[in-house]
Amino acid sequence: MEIELKLAVSPTALNRLIRHPIWSSWRCSDSRQTLRSIYFDTANADLTAAGYALRLRRVGRRWVQTVKGGGGAAAGLHRRDEFESEVRGPQPDFTKMPDRLLDGVLADATVRGQLLPVFETRFTRLARTVHLDDGSVVEVAFDRGNVIAGDRTAPLCEVELELKHGQLGALLGLARAVLRQGGGWLDDTTKAARGYRLAMPDRSPVASPVSAGSASSRVFRDWHALMAEAVQRGLNHLHGNAAGVRDQLDDPEYVHQMRVAARRIKTLLGIAQRESEHPLTSHLLVEVSWLANSLGAARDWDVLLGETLPSYLQRFPAPPGLARLQADGEALRRQGHELAAAAVGSTRYGELLIDLMAWLHRQESLDKRRALGPAREQLGRRHKQVLKLGEPARLVDDEARHRLRLACKKLRYAAESLAPAFPSGAASGYISAVARLQNVLGGLNDAAVAAQRLDTLPAGRAERARQVLKRALHNSAQMQLTTLPDQWDAFVRQTPFWKA
Repeated sequence: MEIELKLAVSPTALNRLIRHPIWSSWRCSDSRQTLRSIYFDTANADLTAAGYALRLRRVGRRWVQTVKGGGGAAAGLHRRDEFESEVRGPQPDFTKMPDRLLDGVLADATVRGQLLPVFETRFTRLARTVHLDDGSVVEVAFDRGNVIAGDRTAPLCEVELELKHGQLGALLGLARAVLRQGGGWLDDTTKAARGYRLAMPDRSPVASPVSAGSASSRVFRDWHALMAEAVQRGLNHLHGNAAGVRDQLDDPEYVHQMRVAARRIKTLLGIAQRESEHPLTSHLLVEVSWLANSLGAARDWDVLLGETLPSYLQRFPAPPGLARLQADGEALRRQGHELAAAAVGSTRYGELLIDLMAWLHRQESLDKRRALGPAREQLGRRHKQVLKLGEPARLVDDEARHRLRLACKKLRYAAESLAPAFPSGAASGYISAVARLQNVLGGLNDAAVAAQRLDTLPAGRAERARQVLKRALHNSAQMQLTTLPDQWDAFVRQTPFWKA
């Protein structure tokens, strides 16, 4: 199993990292190579579709055949099966391939006969072997060159940290130190993926926002494994949208989904902290809160200008001064997106990802503990909190409904994440009822937040439009309030699935 972490860096940062005094802290040895790698597949990309990459690499006078597959990547950490063998030349040798490949996609001799070179990578590598204090050995590869597909080329500049021997925690610690000194971006994109994008753009997936993945269908008996699986899905959700936020792509769903992921992770970390207090969990709670807050302004303006205002204009004529209000709002929306992009592109965000990976690694190493007990306790506590906050005497204003909404959101995230501790499908009805209640409360909150954002616009400009929109928001909230009792009653009638 190959375990490596990849950083995309600028050429300037790469050179700075190579010469940085940080390396004097450990025993290191360097080797330099000029590498040419040829990647093979069929014209229909059968290999990559099956999750494999086949590479022939020239190392000095030797040719090394490598097959990679299985595993996956999340937030720059790659875990994949890797099979290497020396071959006679730059052509695939089927006698030296793993049985699982020959029994799978290459079982058909016709497919084997259709393999052809698809693209190449050519780069110089400085490979630095680092012997860490705990005995772990990490190879840090500084790569710079190009990906080539026919007459098309794309630059390649990255740092790969591969664990050769020892503990994953040591790899993450070194990666954190490197990130802090040299910057960079934790990158899930392999060299093979870059090549396929260049050679077969029509077959490469189009970048789009990533929604939360479904919980595992298997039942988890172990508490720490259950929590690790849920946080891992949250991490995939988070970083899957990060490039879109960093690059300020037009789709507002990148910010929305990343903010949802951050809040989901925060809920899970809060659960973990109540069960077993730990300094790393406390630190991560602070950092995830920082990230979610950094995304808040962009999301609020996206909702107001992209959803609330168009909905109003479908039903009513534009009030005087609307164009000025929209222009002022767009300026504040841009500022919000710039703030979000700066946060996600920062070293602090990269360190947050590495610390989340370290937290996951810690969960894997903890003693076994049954999942049902803590899952029932955590869900029961949140359920009781929602019942208390939802008492009619408490729902007197926007702030009270906001507190109820947050409690419902945390309950929903907890229920979705902890549901795999119970029989499959047991939680679906309960989660649906919480989601419907949360949606009503979310609409009320959107109206309240939109009114607050309108009040941050420059004073004395487009005042008529501002007041008209605030009245419309108030009227909309009053209409939504009439639906709240029915959704509340539907939730209260639900039997908590952890008691069934």
